[in-house]
Amino acid sequence: MLFAAGMGIGLLFYGVAESLAHFQSSITGSIEVNGIRTDFAPLAGAGGNRVEAQNLAMAATFFHWALHPWAIYAMMALGFAITSFNLKLPLTVRSIFYPIFGEKIWGWPGDILDVLAIFATMFGLATSLGLGASQTASGIEHLLGIPNTTGLQLVLIVFITGLAEVPLQLFVMLEQLPLTELTTIVSIFLAIVFFVTSSDSGSMVIDSLASNGNLKTPIPQRIFWCGLGGAVAAALVLGGGLVALQAMAISTGLPFAVVLLLGGVAT
Repeated sequence: MLFAAGMGIGLLFYGVAESLAHFQSSITGSIEVNGIRTDFAPLAGAGGNRVEAQNLAMAATFFHWALHPWAIYAMMALGFAITSFNLKLPLTVRSIFYPIFGEKIWGWPGDILDVLAIFATMFGLATSLGLGASQTASGIEHLLGIPNTTGLQLVLIVFITGLAEVPLQLFVMLEQLPLTELTTIVSIFLAIVFFVTSSDSGSMVIDSLASNGNLKTPIPQRIFWCGLGGAVAAALVLGGGLVALQAMAISTGLPFAVVLLLGGVAT
């Protein structure tokens, strides 16, 4: 679920742009971002060699989006699998650390671990929603001519968050309607469906973490976490847009990186 919520939107948002940015910087040695010229050519660049620049661009992209991030998700998944299926513990982050802390995971150390996981997941979800809204708004501007403004992005966040409460089967059914003949509308529609799926997945994980691994939680509680994710995303968009989203993802991910390292030791 977290893989779909985090990696999915990241790939859609940065997949092509990152490869092209690495290609350009590999040839020229630098690239202009928001009016500021920066130097981040992979492996010192290709010195004008287009073929080598292509290879470096794809290598850097695969490094960021292929085996390495997948391995991080897999490591946590192994921890959940071992403690849940072998030790019969709840599907929570604290359970992964049972080999290290033992029964102490049911005290304040376990509470801290679960809270860190909830915060990291919440702001990761908010970042995904913000990126998704930004990309969808850009698509709407390109296809329909509606200006990509902060107001439009906020409307999309509210819309996507609201739709996340509706069963996904409804969207699959609507996809088959005669609207499929309208390519422009369907393209936007399918993008929104994907973002709704990410929002729904992320909020479900947070809801489960906050309920000691219980997957059957009260509906008002699910609505609360889903709405809170949308509210945080809206606040980040208002507070600084893409820059704020990127900064929040890094600042919340850093402390949880320590949890991931300890989780690897425990597993």
